[in-house]
Amino acid sequence: MIRLAEEKDAQINIYKSMVGRPYCVWTNEYPCLDNITFDLEHNNLFVYELEGEIAGCISIEADNDLANLEEISVHDGNEIEISRVAIRVDLQGQGLARKMLSEFIVLMRKRRVSAIQLLVAKNNPIAQKTYASLGFIFKGETFMYDNDYITAELILDDISYREADINDLTNLLKLYMELHDNPLPEDLTESKRIWEQM
Repeated sequence: MIRLAEEKDAQINIYKSMVGRPYCVWTNEYPCLDNITFDLEHNNLFVYELEGEIAGCISIEADNDLANLEEISVHDGNEIEISRVAIRVDLQGQGLARKMLSEFIVLMRKRRVSAIQLLVAKNNPIAQKTYASLGFIFKGETFMYDNDYITAELILDDISYREADINDLTNLLKLYMELHDNPLPEDLTESKRIWEQM
C-alpha cells in the first residue's frame, strides 16, 4: 500500500543500501537525511508498505527541474517530477517497483496531477523497462547532476479505463507476450475459448 510518509518513516537505510549497486548513480552524499527531512516537511515523501514494513519509497520534487527541458511538455502547472524511487534491496526482483509505482500513479490521478515526469539513469535498463511497462514515454536524453539520464513522462489526463472485451484479446496477448519476450501465438483459437470461459 502506498501512503504519505510520516515522521516515524524517516529512514535512510533504503537509500544507503542502493549505493554501489549495479545501475545506481547514488552516492554516499546523495540521497541523504536532509532530503528525507525536507520531503517530510513538504508532504512530498511516499512510502510503500508490505506486510506492515516499508518496502520502498518515492519522492515528489518540490521544484520541477524538468519543466525547463525542451522535450518535456508543460501542461497546466499540475505536472510533478518524481525522484528517489527505491525498493529495499532484499525485496528487489519481485516486481514491487512496478506495483508501488502503479499505486502511486492511481493516487496522483486522484490528486488531479496531469503528468508525472522523471529522470532515469541512461545505464539502468531495468528501471527503464519498468517505467516503459507503466506507459511512460521516453522523451530525450540529458546530462544533469553529473550523470547521463533519459527524460520520461506519463501523461495522466489522456488515460481512460474500461472493461476489456473480446476485441482486446489480441492486443492484450501482445502486451503480455512482450513482458516475457515471447512471440504472439499464430492460432488464437484456444485463447479465445479460454476468454469465453472466463
